[in-house]
Amino acid sequence: SDINSVVVAGHLVRDAAVSYLPNGTPKGKFSVAVNRSVKVGEEWQNEPSFLDVVSFGKRVENQRQNMTKGVKVCVSGSIRQDRWKDNNGNNRSRIYIVADTFEVMGGMRQQDNGFQEDIPFDN
Repeated sequence: SDINSVVVAGHLVRDAAVSYLPNGTPKGKFSVAVNRSVKVGEEWQNEPSFLDVVSFGKRVENQRQNMTKGVKVCVSGSIRQDRWKDNNGNNRSRIYIVADTFEVMGGMRQQDNGFQEDIPFDN
């Protein structure tokens, strides 16, 4: 059988957006930046990927105030692909994560020296 499971931890690219389905269910949308290390010459560099995430339910509302740009989150869920034809008849697609769970792990703080470090939220 097939397996469709993903876990990523990274930082929010922008504040989470919350909307509501016609039945009143909260729907959260956010993007997570995750880095992968790649060797360029003799040096290792971070190569970011930007992953779109959709989540449903009360957790979205409860965490909205903590889901701000730069905050570190861990997302667990599955991959989904939408497919459609654009106005010109071209096939288009979009891949994103549907989160079963997500956890706010901490925030970002700007240091005087310009270095950013993770700091925990006071819960």
